[in-house]
Amino acid sequence: MNGFRKEKRAEVRLPIEIGTSVTLRDWPLPNPAMTVNLNSNGALLRFAEPISLELGDVIMCDFAETEVDIKNGAPAHWGRGEVVRVSGNDVALQFLESSFFVGTRKKREVAA
Repeated sequence: MNGFRKEKRAEVRLPIEIGTSVTLRDWPLPNPAMTVNLNSNGALLRFAEPISLELGDVIMCDFAETEVDIKNGAPAHWGRGEVVRVSGNDVALQFLESSFFVGTRKKREVAA
């Protein structure tokens, strides 16, 4: 046994902290958050305090550019995703589309 638990996701999420600006259609202003982990399928976001999001809400995330991106002239990353879990200050989302993935995705069924 190698000490790592088996990953149930289709893709391993990478632990990374990136400043994120999160918007929902009827919010007057974006809310800041930090990523906890991220992959091309989704992200776990952490807000400074609990936020009123519900399962099924679709949010837009603009991820901050890193120094490497800026030096290389790369565009900032973005993602539009569905909220699949809310726990305290943490919000998990599955990307419906993003700059991390090119193609189409099937919508995942969310367990109630």
